[in-house]
Amino acid sequence: MRVNKTLASDMMCLTMLVIHCPVLNTSFAEINSTDRQFGATVNISCLPGYRVDGQTTATVHCTNTGHWSLNASCLRTFTN
Repeated sequence: MRVNKTLASDMMCLTMLVIHCPVLNTSFAEINSTDRQFGATVNISCLPGYRVDGQTTATVHCTNTGHWSLNASCLRTFTN
């Protein structure tokens, strides 16, 4: 089978494409990694008084769409 030059060139470009997620908002949080490449896993620990998705810690993954698997911002919790 013969592959034309354009197709081979396009395929090479696709293999070099790297997907990155946006920089995580680390306000009020500590993270164990700054890796943002597709497949990266980052553990988030919120500072006291803050929560991410209702928890003090969360694990997020950089997906193949270039988005984190969870809104990873630590938000202030208020008690009555």
